[in-house]
Amino acid sequence: MRFRLAFLLIFPLLLTQASTDDLHDRFDRVVKKLRSDDAAARDEGSAELEAIAKEAPDLVKPLAEDKDPEVKGRALAVLKRLESAAVEAFLKKVEERYATAKTLQYKCVVGLGAQPENWRERRTLATKAGNLLRIDGLVTGDFSELRTIVVCDATNLEMFHNGREMPPCYIDVANVDCMVRAWMVRVGLEEALYCDYRGELLKSSETYVVEDLKFAADEKVGDQVAKVLTYTVKVNGRNKSWKQKLWIDAETEVLLKREGTSSDGQRVTESYSDTKFDEEIPDERFELPKKKRK
Repeated sequence: MRFRLAFLLIFPLLLTQASTDDLHDRFDRVVKKLRSDDAAARDEGSAELEAIAKEAPDLVKPLAEDKDPEVKGRALAVLKRLESAAVEAFLKKVEERYATAKTLQYKCVVGLGAQPENWRERRTLATKAGNLLRIDGLVTGDFSELRTIVVCDATNLEMFHNGREMPPCYIDVANVDCMVRAWMVRVGLEEALYCDYRGELLKSSETYVVEDLKFAADEKVGDQVAKVLTYTVKVNGRNKSWKQKLWIDAETEVLLKREGTSSDGQRVTESYSDTKFDEEIPDERFELPKKKRK
């Protein structure tokens, strides 16, 4: 009986050790293939290395500094693909939360230019299932204050500057709530709205291409620990791209901050606060404002 009990206690440890030994044996065989003079063997080794990296990335990471350029290059490629996939999965998880909430509210401070304090807009955004949207903004900078309102009451969308209605814009009214929810995580509200104003409607995942996704070291935003993501955003049909850096609360997975720099040097910062999901918002919040008449 004692022997049986001892065996039951030790057996899982033996299995773990055997599994670890097998993994290291596989790894050693893969490295030999990567150093082979046979191109087919090297390609086979790359595929096997990726499978091992999914199980034990720390085992593969030292190869990224290998003296053999062939081994180093293939290891770097494998690790880059796995990191991009991990960042993409994390982004999609955050996007799913923002996209499926019955209501979404948050505050955002947007800064433009090399010195964002010279042009700053404070926005309060609210969306509700049923294509309801309201954005209230206060723009300050090297000019007098400008108060802006964007409202969609499900079928109509209107924009106001200091109470006066603006000319019709290109926004896809039937899609505006989905557009804001779908793209504010990945590209930011400023860029998403700017694209729509230009008539480049955000109707599919083909609008934006996101490349070079990476995790950076965690940082603190105020008192909150944030996961930091970096990547490049490109817009189909426009010869322009953005280097994005995004801070997401590590615990709540809520957006905290964004910095973007375009290929022509324009800088955008967005800081988010008071984010609320699924809290009740009365429909009256989304009624179109009364228009001032001249």
